[in-house]
Amino acid sequence: MITLPTQKQKPSNSLNKLSMLLYGAPKIGKSTFCSRIDNALFIATEPGLNYLETYNVRVNSWLEFLEVMAALKREKHDFKVIIIDTIDRLCDFCDSYICEQAKAQTIGDVGGYGKGYALFKTEMNRVFQKIYAMDLGVVITSHTVLAEIPTPSGKQTQYQPSVQKRIQDIIIPLVDIIGFAHSVMSINKEGDCVETRVLETSETASWVAGDRTGRLPSTMPFSFHVFKKHFIKPIEPEKSESAERVQRVAEDIKQEDEHAADEQAEKQLNEEPVDSDETKQPKTTKRTTKKGE
Repeated sequence: MITLPTQKQKPSNSLNKLSMLLYGAPKIGKSTFCSRIDNALFIATEPGLNYLETYNVRVNSWLEFLEVMAALKREKHDFKVIIIDTIDRLCDFCDSYICEQAKAQTIGDVGGYGKGYALFKTEMNRVFQKIYAMDLGVVITSHTVLAEIPTPSGKQTQYQPSVQKRIQDIIIPLVDIIGFAHSVMSINKEGDCVETRVLETSETASWVAGDRTGRLPSTMPFSFHVFKKHFIKPIEPEKSESAERVQRVAEDIKQEDEHAADEQAEKQLNEEPVDSDETKQPKTTKRTTKKGE
């Protein structure tokens, strides 16, 4: 039976609740970044972990992926975060599974118009809803593509996750952070060209990104140590900006009321009292005559 809450839920700063889509060019360091997460299990859909110390399971089909999910739910383990590396290849596995079930060559050949894509979306949505119901952190990696988007000043190219649009509609609402990893080139004091890898967490016209937690800088070094420092920083019971603004407005209103009261009092003092008898008869002025006049 569902019961209504009696207290507000406090924001979590636990990495065990991390929900993130991390994308960037191949070899940028996505797997290395994820390998620093404690108690994490890699579900590897493509090579790239041979030189990293990780807990990992290599899967080569959609059914093998489902077997890993079933084992995570069934067996006792210490894993707190699962890393799907990469979602692009996992989508290919699901495509192949749908085609095998329908005995079709391509997803477009399944059933009538759009039926294969609808089956793909239904299957992915079904599985990811179960994944997120397991109360584990989830990090999903993807490669990057350049897409053309309209802007007020004309068309512009934007970096986006290479994962297909049909799965983005399922994944994006589930994650709290969309991080874009890329390289920035600069010239040092010696005149040498230096590469710096950075992580973007705020969206611009140049890339897709986002941070629902509000803890992360818009741009930071692409280092898990730096990411962790910001993500798990204590949540101080400080007064929010809106609360401070309300207090300032209240103080302004109080000062305005006091000023209005002072003006009213001054006005009353300056007003000459009116006598009812005086309104009937004109005023007379006494003149005092000095001696000698």
